[in-house]
Amino acid sequence: MEERHEQNRDVWQPPMGALQVFEAMAKGLQEGHPEIAELLRCCTSDPFVLSLVPAEPTWDVPHRMVAAVRWLALGGEVEDFEAAQAPWAVFRGVLAERGEWIARFVREQPVQTNVVQRCFALLPLFLRVARTTGRPLNLVELGTSAGLNLLWDCYRYQYQAGAWGDLCRFEITGEERLSVPAELLATRVEVRRRLGIDLNPIDATREEGLRLLCSFHHDRFARERLRAAAQTLPAENDRHR
Repeated sequence: MEERHEQNRDVWQPPMGALQVFEAMAKGLQEGHPEIAELLRCCTSDPFVLSLVPAEPTWDVPHRMVAAVRWLALGGEVEDFEAAQAPWAVFRGVLAERGEWIARFVREQPVQTNVVQRCFALLPLFLRVARTTGRPLNLVELGTSAGLNLLWDCYRYQYQAGAWGDLCRFEITGEERLSVPAELLATRVEVRRRLGIDLNPIDATREEGLRLLCSFHHDRFARERLRAAAQTLPAENDRHR
């Protein structure tokens, strides 16, 4: 019985309080975004910052708080903490200045991301299905956000064995762990219907919607890619409506 109790102590348990969720998020971001992780660690020792979050916070509350401050910075309403020499001082200053608005954003605004880079891995799968079935594709995406990934066939892709897609303003490249066969890249695809389902869909053809999407991305390059992909939306939405 005692041995079983010792084993159970190592089982992961979801964080419960504000301090725990900030520490957990900081740990998860340490490798990819150490600067954001450091901000979140500073939050854990600041009673005022922790007072801005709900009494029973969900795991994504720190993500929402950073997004709230970034939203203000992207709109030029406050200083950009990510470009500042003292990021924590600027970040903390914005929280103090706009605390009421930020607390409401954290409570009410769900996380919104649209990682278009995922299409680099998805394309070979779609091509395989189209090649095997020889039939048009009907697409359904749950949690579609702005619908950028639903338009995967409107982008151009560059793989080691060749390219796929028409020349356009947005090209996707990436690292291949297994090479995509050239014969697969020769596959043509017809998308007959596309349906996106989201509780809070984002209109990325408007600056407000695109700004919200960018607010949840820590990586500046990812935000630039989002904006580039969103340039295809107006024409493609008309074409596929």
